[in-house]
Amino acid sequence: MRNLIKKYRGFTLVELLLYMGLLAMFLVVLSELFISIMDVALSSSATSNLAQDSRFILARFSYDVTRAQAITIPAGLGQTSNSLRLIIGGVQYDYSLNGTNLQLVTGVNTDNLNGSDTQVSNLSFTKIGNPPGKPTVKITFTIASHAQESKGYETQTFTTTIGTR
Repeated sequence: MRNLIKKYRGFTLVELLLYMGLLAMFLVVLSELFISIMDVALSSSATSNLAQDSRFILARFSYDVTRAQAITIPAGLGQTSNSLRLIIGGVQYDYSLNGTNLQLVTGVNTDNLNGSDTQVSNLSFTKIGNPPGKPTVKITFTIASHAQESKGYETQTFTTTIGTR
């Protein structure tokens, strides 16, 4: 009978506490690892969205300004404006901010040039160049990610100069 009792003995309280302690430490390590992975994924996504939108915006400015026949806003050399108006093939192209979105208005079409994961600010256009030369515009804008990382928002400021052909 005594052998039967020893054979079906359960876990002791000390063994249960030891297993629960080890399990708790394992769960803490796993949760820290998961949080770290999610932080890296968020940072990577914010950086990728910012780079993609900034490349698209700069390429669109370059494409439109180089084929423009005239830059009507800002009007005079040395003038700065928060909007840009180009005349391309008789059609008026207006770039401006609407809240935190960079918009391009062409006739009846209105397009946001930045994605929903980024916001644009500090947009300015300065007309530069020599009076007899081709019109040139200096473009400055700041683009920021909507996703807040542990170190803050991903932000970059761009300045470029583009002239008509």
